[in-house]
Amino acid sequence: KMLISNLKSIGTPAKIVLFVLWLGSIIGLGILGIRQATETAFDGEYINEYTLPVRTGDTLNIKMVSNDKYEYDARRRGRLDIKYDENDEKLIYSTDVRLIVRSTTDSIGRIVIEKRAEGSDYLAAKDRAQAINYDYNYDSATSSLGLNAYLTTDFENKYRDQEVEVIVYLPIGSVLYADDNTYSFHRNDSYYRDILDNGDEEKYLIIEDGATRCLECPEKTSEEWEDDWTDKDGGVYIKNENGEYIKIDEDGLKIQDDDGDKLIIDEDGIEIESKDPNDSINIKIGN
Repeated sequence: KMLISNLKSIGTPAKIVLFVLWLGSIIGLGILGIRQATETAFDGEYINEYTLPVRTGDTLNIKMVSNDKYEYDARRRGRLDIKYDENDEKLIYSTDVRLIVRSTTDSIGRIVIEKRAEGSDYLAAKDRAQAINYDYNYDSATSSLGLNAYLTTDFENKYRDQEVEVIVYLPIGSVLYADDNTYSFHRNDSYYRDILDNGDEEKYLIIEDGATRCLECPEKTSEEWEDDWTDKDGGVYIKNENGEYIKIDEDGLKIQDDDGDKLIIDEDGIEIESKDPNDSINIKIGN
Protein backbone atom coordinates (compact mmCIF):
# COMPACT_ATOMS: atom_id res chain seq x y z
CA LYS A 1 0.00 0.00 0.00
CA MET A 2 2.95 2.35 0.48
CA LEU A 3 3.81 2.01 -3.22
CA ILE A 4 0.34 1.54 -4.69
CA SER A 5 -2.40 3.58 -3.03
CA ASN A 6 -5.34 1.78 -4.61
CA LEU A 7 -4.13 -1.75 -3.78
CA LYS A 8 -7.04 -3.83 -2.54
CA SER A 9 -6.87 -5.83 0.67
CA ILE A 10 -6.28 -9.57 0.27
CA GLY A 11 -9.17 -10.27 2.57
CA THR A 12 -9.52 -11.69 6.04
CA PRO A 13 -9.41 -15.41 5.08
CA ALA A 14 -6.11 -14.93 3.23
CA LYS A 15 -4.67 -12.99 6.16
CA ILE A 16 -5.62 -15.81 8.51
CA VAL A 17 -3.98 -18.38 6.22
CA LEU A 18 -0.77 -16.34 6.01
CA PHE A 19 -0.74 -15.85 9.78
CA VAL A 20 -1.18 -19.58 10.35
CA LEU A 21 1.66 -20.33 7.90
CA TRP A 22 3.91 -17.78 9.60
CA LEU A 23 3.08 -19.11 13.06
CA GLY A 24 3.63 -22.69 11.88
CA SER A 25 7.05 -21.84 10.47
CA ILE A 26 8.07 -20.19 13.76
CA ILE A 27 6.93 -23.22 15.75
CA GLY A 28 8.64 -25.56 13.29
CA LEU A 29 11.94 -23.70 13.55
CA GLY A 30 11.66 -23.74 17.33
CA ILE A 31 11.07 -27.50 17.36
CA LEU A 32 14.03 -28.06 15.04
CA GLY A 33 16.23 -25.90 17.25
CA ILE A 34 15.21 -27.76 20.40
CA ARG A 35 15.70 -31.11 18.68
CA GLN A 36 19.17 -30.08 17.48
CA ALA A 37 20.10 -28.92 20.97
CA THR A 38 18.91 -32.13 22.60
CA GLU A 39 20.80 -34.21 20.01
CA THR A 40 24.08 -32.89 21.49
CA ALA A 41 23.02 -32.55 25.12
CA PHE A 42 24.93 -35.60 26.39
CA ASP A 43 28.52 -36.81 26.01
CA GLY A 44 29.21 -40.51 25.66
CA GLU A 45 32.39 -42.53 25.50
CA TYR A 46 33.47 -46.01 24.53
CA ILE A 47 36.81 -47.30 25.82
CA ASN A 48 39.00 -50.17 24.62
CA GLU A 49 42.25 -51.28 26.24
CA TYR A 50 44.95 -53.35 24.54
CA THR A 51 48.25 -54.82 25.68
CA LEU A 52 51.34 -53.24 24.15
CA PRO A 53 54.28 -55.70 24.28
CA VAL A 54 56.86 -53.16 25.45
CA ARG A 55 58.89 -53.83 28.58
CA THR A 56 61.63 -52.12 30.55
CA GLY A 57 64.68 -51.73 28.30
CA ASP A 58 62.66 -51.93 25.07
CA THR A 59 62.50 -49.07 22.56
CA LEU A 60 59.16 -48.08 21.04
CA ASN A 61 58.85 -46.02 17.85
CA ILE A 62 55.56 -44.10 17.50
CA LYS A 63 54.30 -42.64 14.25
CA MET A 64 50.97 -41.25 13.03
CA VAL A 65 49.67 -42.92 9.86
CA SER A 66 47.43 -41.12 7.36
CA ASN A 67 45.17 -42.67 4.72
CA ASP A 68 46.06 -41.58 1.19
CA LYS A 69 42.45 -42.06 0.08
CA TYR A 70 41.42 -39.20 2.33
CA GLU A 71 44.50 -37.09 3.08
CA TYR A 72 48.26 -37.30 2.59
CA ASP A 73 49.49 -35.26 5.55
CA ALA A 74 49.22 -36.53 9.12
CA ARG A 75 48.16 -33.38 10.95
CA ARG A 76 45.55 -32.78 13.61
CA ARG A 77 42.95 -30.23 12.53
CA GLY A 78 39.90 -31.25 14.53
CA ARG A 79 37.16 -30.53 11.99
CA LEU A 80 34.69 -33.06 10.61
CA ASP A 81 34.55 -33.58 6.83
CA ILE A 82 32.57 -35.66 4.38
CA LYS A 83 34.63 -38.18 2.39
CA TYR A 84 33.86 -41.13 0.12
CA ASP A 85 35.15 -44.65 0.69
CA GLU A 86 36.29 -47.16 -1.94
CA ASN A 87 32.63 -47.98 -2.67
CA ASP A 88 31.77 -44.30 -3.15
CA GLU A 89 29.74 -44.34 0.05
CA LYS A 90 29.62 -41.18 2.16
CA LEU A 91 31.37 -41.22 5.51
CA ILE A 92 32.39 -38.72 8.15
CA TYR A 93 36.15 -38.16 8.44
CA SER A 94 38.13 -36.29 11.08
CA THR A 95 41.71 -35.91 12.32
CA ASP A 96 40.54 -35.05 15.84
CA VAL A 97 42.85 -37.62 17.43
CA ARG A 98 44.69 -36.75 20.64
CA LEU A 99 47.88 -38.62 21.58
CA ILE A 100 48.92 -38.88 25.23
CA VAL A 101 51.96 -40.71 26.62
CA ARG A 102 52.14 -41.68 30.28
CA SER A 103 54.43 -43.81 32.39
CA THR A 104 53.33 -46.94 34.23
CA THR A 105 54.81 -49.08 36.96
CA ASP A 106 53.39 -52.18 35.24
CA SER A 107 55.89 -54.56 33.67
CA ILE A 108 54.31 -54.23 30.22
CA GLY A 109 52.80 -51.36 28.26
CA ARG A 110 49.23 -50.86 27.14
CA ILE A 111 47.11 -48.68 24.86
CA VAL A 112 43.82 -47.12 25.90
CA ILE A 113 41.61 -45.87 23.06
CA GLU A 114 38.76 -43.65 24.19
CA LYS A 115 36.15 -42.72 21.59
CA ARG A 116 33.78 -39.84 22.32
CA ALA A 117 30.63 -38.42 20.75
CA GLU A 118 27.47 -36.48 21.60
CA GLY A 119 23.85 -37.63 21.64
CA SER A 120 20.31 -36.91 22.83
CA ASP A 121 20.94 -39.10 25.90
CA TYR A 122 23.88 -40.97 27.36
CA LEU A 123 23.14 -44.30 25.65
CA ALA A 124 22.70 -42.64 22.24
CA ALA A 125 25.98 -40.78 22.72
CA LYS A 126 27.74 -43.98 23.80
CA ASP A 127 26.39 -45.90 20.78
CA ARG A 128 27.55 -43.13 18.47
CA ALA A 129 31.00 -43.18 20.13
CA GLN A 130 31.19 -46.96 19.71
CA ALA A 131 30.41 -46.53 16.01
CA ILE A 132 33.63 -44.55 15.47
CA ASN A 133 36.15 -46.46 13.35
CA TYR A 134 39.72 -46.17 14.63
CA ASP A 135 42.68 -48.52 14.40
CA TYR A 136 46.40 -48.88 15.05
CA ASN A 137 49.15 -51.31 14.10
CA TYR A 138 52.04 -52.66 16.14
CA ASP A 139 55.00 -54.23 14.33
CA SER A 140 56.90 -56.43 16.77
CA ALA A 141 59.81 -56.89 14.34
CA THR A 142 60.67 -53.18 14.43
CA SER A 143 58.91 -52.34 17.72
CA SER A 144 56.93 -49.69 15.86
CA LEU A 145 53.49 -48.40 16.78
CA GLY A 146 51.53 -46.85 13.91
CA LEU A 147 48.53 -44.87 15.12
CA ASN A 148 45.83 -43.79 12.69
CA ALA A 149 45.95 -40.04 12.26
CA TYR A 150 42.22 -40.01 11.57
CA LEU A 151 38.86 -41.48 12.50
CA THR A 152 35.80 -42.29 10.41
CA THR A 153 32.17 -43.09 11.07
CA ASP A 154 29.12 -43.81 8.93
CA PHE A 155 27.43 -40.76 7.47
CA GLU A 156 24.16 -41.71 9.17
CA ASN A 157 25.80 -41.01 12.54
CA LYS A 158 25.87 -37.29 11.65
CA TYR A 159 28.19 -34.61 12.98
CA ARG A 160 28.25 -35.15 16.73
CA ASP A 161 31.70 -33.91 17.74
CA GLN A 162 33.28 -37.34 17.29
CA GLU A 163 36.85 -37.57 18.59
CA VAL A 164 39.41 -40.13 19.73
CA GLU A 165 41.92 -40.01 22.57
CA VAL A 166 44.82 -42.49 22.50
CA ILE A 167 46.77 -42.99 25.73
CA VAL A 168 50.01 -44.97 25.45
CA TYR A 169 51.28 -46.29 28.79
CA LEU A 170 54.97 -47.22 28.77
CA PRO A 171 56.86 -49.02 31.56
CA ILE A 172 59.44 -47.05 33.49
CA GLY A 173 62.85 -47.78 31.97
CA SER A 174 61.60 -48.26 28.42
CA VAL A 175 62.64 -45.87 25.63
CA LEU A 176 60.37 -43.82 23.37
CA TYR A 177 61.16 -42.39 19.93
CA ALA A 178 58.31 -40.27 18.55
CA ASP A 179 58.20 -39.38 14.87
CA ASP A 180 58.11 -35.71 13.97
CA ASN A 181 54.57 -36.08 12.59
CA THR A 182 53.21 -36.72 16.11
CA TYR A 183 53.78 -33.06 17.05
CA SER A 184 50.30 -31.67 16.37
CA PHE A 185 48.59 -34.68 17.94
CA HIS A 186 50.11 -34.30 21.41
CA ARG A 187 49.93 -30.54 21.92
CA ASN A 188 48.49 -31.05 25.39
CA ASP A 189 48.37 -28.93 28.52
CA SER A 190 49.13 -30.22 32.01
CA TYR A 191 45.55 -31.46 32.47
CA TYR A 192 46.29 -34.48 30.26
CA ARG A 193 49.44 -35.52 32.19
CA ASP A 194 51.25 -36.11 28.91
CA ILE A 195 54.98 -36.75 29.46
CA LEU A 196 55.84 -36.34 25.77
CA ASP A 197 56.56 -32.64 25.37
CA ASN A 198 56.38 -30.76 22.09
CA GLY A 199 59.92 -30.43 20.78
CA ASP A 200 60.95 -33.87 22.05
CA GLU A 201 60.09 -35.58 18.77
CA GLU A 202 62.91 -37.39 16.95
CA LYS A 203 64.74 -37.94 20.26
CA TYR A 204 65.35 -41.08 22.28
CA LEU A 205 63.56 -40.54 25.59
CA ILE A 206 63.85 -42.87 28.55
CA ILE A 207 60.60 -43.20 30.48
CA GLU A 208 60.81 -42.17 34.12
CA ASP A 209 58.11 -41.89 36.76
CA GLY A 210 55.81 -39.22 35.33
CA ALA A 211 58.52 -37.78 33.10
CA THR A 212 60.98 -38.46 30.28
CA ARG A 213 64.71 -37.86 29.99
CA CYS A 214 66.55 -37.36 26.73
CA LEU A 215 69.34 -39.90 26.25
CA GLU A 216 71.23 -38.00 23.56
CA CYS A 217 70.81 -34.40 24.68
CA PRO A 218 73.82 -32.70 26.34
CA GLU A 219 73.35 -32.34 30.07
CA LYS A 220 74.90 -29.85 32.43
CA THR A 221 77.05 -31.11 35.26
CA SER A 222 75.96 -30.55 38.83
CA GLU A 223 78.68 -27.89 39.19
CA GLU A 224 77.28 -25.96 36.21
CA TRP A 225 73.79 -26.09 37.65
CA GLU A 226 75.10 -24.85 41.01
CA ASP A 227 76.74 -21.90 39.26
CA ASP A 228 73.51 -21.04 37.43
CA TRP A 229 71.02 -21.62 40.24
CA THR A 230 72.09 -20.58 43.73
CA ASP A 231 69.86 -20.04 46.72
CA LYS A 232 70.93 -16.80 48.35
CA ASP A 233 69.19 -15.22 51.33
CA GLY A 234 66.12 -17.38 50.83
CA GLY A 235 65.64 -16.37 47.19
CA VAL A 236 66.61 -17.47 43.70
CA TYR A 237 69.79 -16.25 42.05
CA ILE A 238 70.48 -17.08 38.39
CA LYS A 239 73.82 -16.14 36.87
CA ASN A 240 75.64 -17.03 33.66
CA GLU A 241 79.29 -16.93 32.62
CA ASN A 242 78.99 -13.32 31.34
CA GLY A 243 78.04 -11.96 34.73
CA GLU A 244 74.39 -11.41 33.81
CA TYR A 245 72.05 -12.36 36.61
CA ILE A 246 68.48 -12.35 37.90
CA LYS A 247 67.84 -12.25 41.63
CA ILE A 248 64.41 -12.78 43.15
CA ASP A 249 63.92 -12.74 46.91
CA GLU A 250 61.73 -11.21 49.60
CA ASP A 251 63.18 -7.78 48.85
CA GLY A 252 62.07 -7.80 45.21
CA LEU A 253 63.53 -8.34 41.73
CA LYS A 254 66.94 -7.32 40.44
CA ILE A 255 68.25 -7.88 36.91
CA GLN A 256 71.70 -6.94 35.60
CA ASP A 257 73.24 -7.59 32.19
CA ASP A 258 76.90 -7.87 31.20
CA ASP A 259 77.09 -4.12 30.44
CA GLY A 260 76.10 -3.23 33.98
CA ASP A 261 72.57 -2.12 33.09
CA LYS A 262 70.18 -2.77 35.97
CA LEU A 263 66.47 -3.08 36.65
CA ILE A 264 65.40 -3.11 40.30
CA ILE A 265 61.82 -3.52 41.52
CA ASP A 266 61.31 -3.46 45.28
CA GLU A 267 59.19 -1.86 47.98
CA ASP A 268 60.78 1.52 47.25
CA GLY A 269 59.60 1.50 43.63
CA ILE A 270 61.33 0.94 40.29
CA GLU A 271 64.90 1.87 39.40
CA ILE A 272 66.41 1.64 35.93
CA GLU A 273 70.11 2.26 35.38
CA SER A 274 71.78 2.15 31.97
CA LYS A 275 75.39 2.85 31.11
CA ASP A 276 77.49 3.13 27.98
CA PRO A 277 81.04 4.47 27.34
CA ASN A 278 79.81 8.01 26.70
CA ASP A 279 76.77 8.49 28.91
CA SER A 280 74.56 7.01 31.59
CA ILE A 281 70.95 7.29 32.69
CA ASN A 282 69.26 6.59 35.99
CA ILE A 283 65.48 6.59 36.42
CA LYS A 284 63.69 6.12 39.73
CA ILE A 285 59.95 5.76 40.21
CA GLY A 286 58.69 5.71 43.79
CA ASN A 287 60.30 6.67 47.08
